[in-house]
Amino acid sequence: MKNYKSIFALVICLCSVFVFSIFKQVPKGQLWKGYSVLYVPVTASDDAVVSVLEQFKIKDYICLSNQFLPLDISVNSPEYSMLVVNSSNKDFSYLYDRNSYFFDKSQNYRVYYILSDYSSLFANVVKELSNWNISACIDSKVQYPVILPLVIFVLCVILYFFSKNRFLFLATAFFVVFFIFTNPFYQIAIAASLLILLLFVLSNIWNRKGFVSLILHKFYSVPILVIFVVTAFFASITVGLCSLLLLASLLGVYIIFSDIHKFVASKMIFVPVAILPAKKINLFSKKSFVVLTSILACSIIILVSLFINSSSISSSGDGSVMLPCAKSDLVKDSKLPVLDDYYKWVWNVQTYPYKSLNSKDSEDVVVFPKYVEIDNKIVLQEQILSYDSNFKQNIYNNIDYLSSNSVEKLIKSQSENFVPGYSSSGTMQIDFISIIMCIICFMLLLFVYFSIIIREGVKK
Repeated sequence: MKNYKSIFALVICLCSVFVFSIFKQVPKGQLWKGYSVLYVPVTASDDAVVSVLEQFKIKDYICLSNQFLPLDISVNSPEYSMLVVNSSNKDFSYLYDRNSYFFDKSQNYRVYYILSDYSSLFANVVKELSNWNISACIDSKVQYPVILPLVIFVLCVILYFFSKNRFLFLATAFFVVFFIFTNPFYQIAIAASLLILLLFVLSNIWNRKGFVSLILHKFYSVPILVIFVVTAFFASITVGLCSLLLLASLLGVYIIFSDIHKFVASKMIFVPVAILPAKKINLFSKKSFVVLTSILACSIIILVSLFINSSSISSSGDGSVMLPCAKSDLVKDSKLPVLDDYYKWVWNVQTYPYKSLNSKDSEDVVVFPKYVEIDNKIVLQEQILSYDSNFKQNIYNNIDYLSSNSVEKLIKSQSENFVPGYSSSGTMQIDFISIIMCIICFMLLLFVYFSIIIREGVKK
């Protein structure tokens, strides 16, 4: 088993990078290109919401109540009659399926799509709706909080130059920085700065006699590990489990380095031995003030950034609500139709009255009689209609002639790789618990800071 523990540790390290990448918790940004999503409880009055939108002169919004038949056919035509008769048929279900775009995944909220040109009015709209006792939210456009991984990265670079085992510290710090990069939560970033402090200390005494016992008996070691994991679980269960995997990968790094050290030593004629035990080594390389102040400054920057952004984020959407979105990296949700479904629906509406009952006939080609006027005479001609690329392109072009509040125009306005699905509103949630966890982490850091500074001052 000893021969394979490094391989197992390496697998854990590689798996952690893969898992962090797959289950990353980063803001999604705008869910729809050119549109923002307003959502209200389904119990809220649609008339009230529309009234408020019109009050702020917001036009061309897309909602369930302003949809219409997205095809130019006469109500007296056989096409329209057959559509009404067969409305429950799966071949004509598109009109019902598209309604899913106007509700969240759990059907608890009704959705309105508003052009992003009106973004300056969104806060006022939400406030006015609250006066109507309607709890409304706008999907967040929060940008990725690049300051969090950046600050943690800069902190690691600073501590790297003071570390006695730089390569070891760099290897462990990589996993922490990558974890924050894929999980940029403010409270976790502060907790990560404490974890980096622990990794820095451990790198300075690693492989010396009694270094494991010393690090475990330090008054701040266990609290730092506990607070880091607890903070991660408060963010989400997924992030919490990833934090445990992070700690496992850090342990794996030490195992790999230990085995590499033993292997190299076995090949050497003369093996240098660290004479001083861990307890005789200065944990902060005699730079405790600089190291601790750097970590404290890092945490202060994160806190300042938190309170600067909290005001704008607090009015954004609830990240637990799964809204329809246009993302090419998502798996298509069967509830949400795409333009191909619309093309098929138009085809069925236009051809159903003229389709032969003979099942052997092609479903993609329909031949039916049509009377046309030629030289002042009514002449019977055969009309051939094919469900091909030309037919689809024609329907695609005709979407431009639909009203601006049609959901088909919304779908067409997205990228060519449009794949509808559901996603959270993209907010980096900063709730009361998150702020409390930030404060707890910061207070622990202050306690460690002053305790170490005072103790070293007394020793001097």
